[in-house]
Amino acid sequence: MHYTQKQQKKIIDNGIAETEYRREQERKFLSAQIAERKRGQYLGFTLALLIIICGSYMIFKREYSSGFSIVWYYSNRYHRLIYRKWEKNKK
Repeated sequence: MHYTQKQQKKIIDNGIAETEYRREQERKFLSAQIAERKRGQYLGFTLALLIIICGSYMIFKREYSSGFSIVWYYSNRYHRLIYRKWEKNKK
């Protein structure tokens, strides 16, 4: 089957347009993924800071066991969560 010069040009132009569209969609997807991860990092940092402040306040008010256990428990859980994600991404 032979294509005319005009048909060949149209096929090539369609291929180029499709490639540009796919690249634009990939760029949008990656931007959304990056924004989502940043939001998660900010939320995690804020939560960790809040836990440390609450634990420090409890220690300051001489509730040593409560203050230390709050800080230890949540820092340990956060560490496990981060380590699990790191292990999964490592594979």
